[in-house]
Amino acid sequence: MKYVFYLIVACVVFPSTSNAGVIYAFGQSNYNVAAGGSIDIDVYLQQTMGETILTNHGLFGASVNLFFNEPPVPSDPAEVLSDLDINPNLAFDDLVLTQVFRDPGVSAGLVGVLDLLTPAIKGSSIHLGTFSFTAGLVAGEVTKLRATDLSIFLDETIAGDGTILDGLIVDGFSQITVTSAAAVPEPASGTLAGTAVLIGWYLRRRRQST
Repeated sequence: MKYVFYLIVACVVFPSTSNAGVIYAFGQSNYNVAAGGSIDIDVYLQQTMGETILTNHGLFGASVNLFFNEPPVPSDPAEVLSDLDINPNLAFDDLVLTQVFRDPGVSAGLVGVLDLLTPAIKGSSIHLGTFSFTAGLVAGEVTKLRATDLSIFLDETIAGDGTILDGLIVDGFSQITVTSAAAVPEPASGTLAGTAVLIGWYLRRRRQST
């Protein structure tokens, strides 16, 4: 109910526009990770085409849904395995309305909202959150990622001037590539030294007994 109140206030007090010129963006176009390893992926809301809505007015609330089952789906895709692997930007300080969502094997998302007393977050590229992925076990496989609006039925992404950005944001794309099989830990140097001592002692005993 609190969020509905915020939305009503924003829509009544502030105007809206028909073209926001913003896109969901990733920190990289491709992420390399060893099989079974984990990697943190940052998602942003970014201005495009010379638009200045984010630098001029900033964000009051934002959302994103990150799909990792985009075709062609690998046999063992990278996934977000837990709600704890979804971390909204700490600047979203309304602890009730800032939430995470996960559809196992399909997608992970978040909603971040500022408290009414907090100024809008401004910048040409605004960090929405970090998603921690665990890679599959098959070397060479690629998991396609698509960042998009969390829901077509709700307005969660709102600029500081009240502009509703949902439905105006262009999807963003990236991918996770499994570069190699999981690394096998090498024996510690102390273990190797101990083994060498034992072998030397054994050989010396054999020589003394002959």
